[in-house]
Amino acid sequence: MKQKTNHVYLNYNAISQKLDTLAPEIREQAFDGLVILLRGGSFAGMHLTFLTGLPYFFLTYDRKTGQAEWFGAKPYGKRLLLVEDFAGSGKTLIDSAAFLKGEGVELTTLVVCKDSKSASTPDYICFNYAHTDYRIFFPWERHRINNEAVGKRHGAETGKPDHEYEKALWDTRAQSGEGKAEEGDGFISLDGTQPHFIKHNPVFYINIHNKNEKEIAAEVGKCMFEQGYTHVYLKDSAVAALLSVIHPEIRVIWEYRDELISINGST
Repeated sequence: MKQKTNHVYLNYNAISQKLDTLAPEIREQAFDGLVILLRGGSFAGMHLTFLTGLPYFFLTYDRKTGQAEWFGAKPYGKRLLLVEDFAGSGKTLIDSAAFLKGEGVELTTLVVCKDSKSASTPDYICFNYAHTDYRIFFPWERHRINNEAVGKRHGAETGKPDHEYEKALWDTRAQSGEGKAEEGDGFISLDGTQPHFIKHNPVFYINIHNKNEKEIAAEVGKCMFEQGYTHVYLKDSAVAALLSVIHPEIRVIWEYRDELISINGST
């Protein structure tokens, strides 16, 4: 039997709280500066600059060539902390660290997250999922719900900006979907109907017979992951709230009269 993959969404608040906890120890190390690996290390790195007062510098990495280089000014010190979001199975962190060490840097590394497939073990890890099959989502990588975007993390360059992988699923009862659904978007029917204005977008029908709101929300989430939809517009407030609790990595928007309200649930 195939092992179930657990989804973990690390929101901005959870990440910042972990960094807050690590900050006193990092300050004690008296680093000469922070090296922020673009773009993944941006949030954690900039947050740490406020917590530590350290100067910051930027490094870029080209997956095609395996080359790292400075983006802007070089640091003037040698004891540096390299910050990245994820210690993945590829060589981004490994090659970047090798580049810095080649420049004579006395290097320490920090990542937001490490998992069971990580090719390296950083010195500081905010979240370590090293012994279970987890699929990690950061707030800046919600587009990876669309599996077409997953290759970007594993080194495949598609040439598309991240936001172009986002696509919406619209409740057929939500008036906001009329005229706003774009190519690639879809509709989800919770009452078995298909409005007249849906011409070319796919429609997915959810059987809600004898299901409560939580079960319906779970079915909507399942449909979204199977079809790669990154956000959803729903008419039912209970289903919207429960979906945001079950799958906080999904962008959930509730249509209330003429307003669109973003729902961020937690338990």
